[in-house]
Amino acid sequence: FQLDRHNFCTMHKAVDLLPDTSKVLPDLRNCGVPVSDVTFEIPNTKQQAALSFILGNCDVRKSVAPLLIYGPFGTGKTFTLATAARALCERPQNRVLICTHTNSSADLYVRVHFHPFVTTNNDGLKPIRIKANKQGGAVFVTDQITLKYCFLSDDKQNFLPPTKAVLDNHNVVITTTSMAKHFHGLKLAEGYFTR
Repeated sequence: FQLDRHNFCTMHKAVDLLPDTSKVLPDLRNCGVPVSDVTFEIPNTKQQAALSFILGNCDVRKSVAPLLIYGPFGTGKTFTLATAARALCERPQNRVLICTHTNSSADLYVRVHFHPFVTTNNDGLKPIRIKANKQGGAVFVTDQITLKYCFLSDDKQNFLPPTKAVLDNHNVVITTTSMAKHFHGLKLAEGYFTR
């Protein structure tokens, strides 16, 4: 077996490109924990705590500690983050970036968690799915619902790389971690994605 270092090098480059590492490696002694009084009909107290952290407010003099959500399959991580994204997008100033490790996970956000909401009771939610082109083949294996939210060429045969204009017109951007590296070249302002 030989280890492919490409993924590790890509992740290392992402950290190297951070203008300020204190956002991901803060001094926890100077961090606050956001608190929200908003409640959701979620039976799991851990999910409710995560939503309170994501949607809550904190002492403005303190930075917010990063939130890490982890757990085995089927524990509600995707549901919790999608619920938070929808709630955040009720505020027009917010823009959310969701990065997953796989295309199937990113497509799940669109198909299961955002599309039903957009089609039934959309309150300003404008998701876009940014996908890698892979010589056009990825378009043909992407489900029809997800394709409705993808940034496509005029002939609908290819996925296009993200542009700032496209991102400006959407408040939820769903992509993979490998495609998110393309955002660096767009020279987005610090704080462009609010969450």
